[in-house]
Amino acid sequence: MPEKNKNSGKKTIEITQDSPVDLTDISGSAEEIFATLKEAESSLLKQGFLSVRFGIDYDYDYTNLVVKLTRLESDREYERRIAKEEASMKRAITKAADDEKSQRALYEKLKKKFET
Repeated sequence: MPEKNKNSGKKTIEITQDSPVDLTDISGSAEEIFATLKEAESSLLKQGFLSVRFGIDYDYDYTNLVVKLTRLESDREYERRIAKEEASMKRAITKAADDEKSQRALYEKLKKKFET
């Protein structure tokens, strides 16, 4: 029997945070800068992130290197999301049934009123 992938159904989560590499640390030739960023990327990928993207956050007062990370949601996050989705679906079904019941009652009331 094939083994079920325990990550199936999990969503990816994107996180933006300050980079582990400071802009002041990035200096030198293009190869040196690339090597520094590649080392930081490698370190983050070893931590379990699926993808790593670097960017620069500009503001009036500062310029900051940020990293955008993508990871799978944890088992706990997955279970919490599934529970919320199931509860939401149950509420929607209950609401639809209640709406149908109240509409049916109104229909019957109006039907009686106008038939007599």
